[in-house]
Amino acid sequence: MDIDLAGVSKRYDLSGDVSIPALGKVDLRLTTGDFVALVGPSGCGKTTLLSVIGLLCRPSGGRYLLDGRDVERASRSEQAQWRADDMGFIFQSYNLLPRENAWRNVMLPLSFRRVHRARRRERALEVLEAVGLSRRARHYPSQMSGGEQQRVAIARALVNNPRLLLADEPTGNLDSATGREIMTLITEMARRFGSTVIMATHDQAIAGYAGRVVSMKDGRVVDDTRRG
Repeated sequence: MDIDLAGVSKRYDLSGDVSIPALGKVDLRLTTGDFVALVGPSGCGKTTLLSVIGLLCRPSGGRYLLDGRDVERASRSEQAQWRADDMGFIFQSYNLLPRENAWRNVMLPLSFRRVHRARRRERALEVLEAVGLSRRARHYPSQMSGGEQQRVAIARALVNNPRLLLADEPTGNLDSATGREIMTLITEMARRFGSTVIMATHDQAIAGYAGRVVSMKDGRVVDDTRRG
């Protein structure tokens, strides 16, 4: 999936005339198949940039083209449909529904695409098998380890064959060994599904899995390096 950001900024308005700058004129281009790590200290703008790219919040300024489509010209319903059709999200805190088992959590994104219920379940089980959790399909989040919960979250992100995979500190709540397993899985699954991947992390070792590292500071891109 192609992404083109030109001078994109984001400010959060508080009460009165007070506003907080989160992004300042970011220029960034990604092409289909890129695996990009956004790195930098907490508060540097990584999560805000992911949110803008993932259509979770609108930029305050600049231009954002998603596969040549001007995001600013799209309605909220159009953007929601783009998210449902083309994007998958992996969060640090897993964001699983505690009262639903693994396969029901995984199939959730398909409900927004009006996929028949039987096919939703079938597809969820297929992806759980791909991430090595078919035997845990009927287990609830409270019955799983952190690594298993993150595998379920990855399966949920991949269930709709996303062209763009967005991950925000995907190993932040995991020990280093489990974190390496999760990153190997993300890399393998992204390659299998042909997804463009953008991952925010403060861990340089985790960033090493990406083919391109974009460093941020104070809401701006300060370095953009391709590896290999």
